[in-house]
Amino acid sequence: MRRLLVRLGLAAGVALVGFVCVLLAVLPSQGETRARSVFSFEPAGLRALFLLCESLGFRAQPWSQAPGSLAGPGTLLVLAKLPDAPPPGPAAAEPGGGTSPPRRSRDLGHYRRFVEQGGTLFLFDGGGTREEKLDFLRQTLALPGLEDLESASLVGSEGERDVVLVGDERIELASKLRRCWRASAPAEVLARAEDGSVLALARAVGAGRVVLASCSIDEFDNHSLAEDGGPALFFVRLLERLAPFERVLFDEYALGGWRPVPALALAFSPRLALLSAHLLLVLCLLGWRSAWSGPFPRDPGAWLAAAPLARARGFGRTLARAGRWDLLASLLRRGVLARWEARAGRRGSAGEADLEQRLDALARGDERRHAHMVELFLARAPEDERELAALEADLRALERELFTTPERRETRREVGARALRTGS
Repeated sequence: MRRLLVRLGLAAGVALVGFVCVLLAVLPSQGETRARSVFSFEPAGLRALFLLCESLGFRAQPWSQAPGSLAGPGTLLVLAKLPDAPPPGPAAAEPGGGTSPPRRSRDLGHYRRFVEQGGTLFLFDGGGTREEKLDFLRQTLALPGLEDLESASLVGSEGERDVVLVGDERIELASKLRRCWRASAPAEVLARAEDGSVLALARAVGAGRVVLASCSIDEFDNHSLAEDGGPALFFVRLLERLAPFERVLFDEYALGGWRPVPALALAFSPRLALLSAHLLLVLCLLGWRSAWSGPFPRDPGAWLAAAPLARARGFGRTLARAGRWDLLASLLRRGVLARWEARAGRRGSAGEADLEQRLDALARGDERRHAHMVELFLARAPEDERELAALEADLRALERELFTTPERRETRREVGARALRTGS
């Protein structure tokens, strides 16, 4: 029982250490200082904007995985910075004999797949010029239907604060808006300036949308939101115009905060979950079998090299060559006495003090037979093989007498006469 408890304690300790290691590997650090990161509490971080979305009931989450894991339907992805191209990988052979880069999880083409499958890609100004942003959408992602978009200077904006119209609501911004968007093809206008210039628009691409906003992402950092609540209200109203969606993701991968999928999460991914569950079940069964195995052996015991009778004969020959006739006589008497008591249905004692009582029980009241048994069992030890053979012959003759001669039974007349004598 103690050994079992030790095994179970060791197994529980190993499991606890593994759980802590996985937890430390999965949980993000709260001390990251990357600019525009939702994990950063520094002035240039977006932690305040992230917490604002959570407090208003939006399902806000940081996204630290590669673009290949993005699921489009029901997801709005906020890009605070244009992602860098991944390092080149090994080329894959094409059917025509050429080569092309393989479709890896870090390939930026996954952003296009994300939009075409129903995702919403939200881009602010900042982290690159507008020309670089349009080149990223048109050339890097090769999104169709964005050829008519162009950037223009915003005119007619005067005063210290700009007024943004989101629907019928007027929102004042402390920052000065300098640029607006123009499009010849129809687009969903999300926000306008007072002169009608488009400040935020959404263009449908496949089953999803691409959203472009004229506000710089720097206007939504921790420092700016602490001084002015206008940008926070502007962002929330844009999210409400873009509803419905299931979750808001802030892309940390584009900021350099890529966290590869842990081995445990990869093992229980939809493709490998069934296999991992079977392996875990097998390990549990092996552990249970090891911890609860019984004391009996699982395999049959090895056969003895020699039979018991052969080993007894060999031991007897060894004693005979050594001249230990006394030991042979003792073993003979002990074995014969045990056999007699077994045949008589008695249980003998291992001691020698009650030897006469055991012999008397076997003699069954016959004084002559009892005296002969005492003589054979208490006589001096034989000195040679001839005397030992004579002792064995006498014991065999006495055994035949004990177990082959019928006992004399008293008649009813003798029993009655004894009873009358006793009564008189």
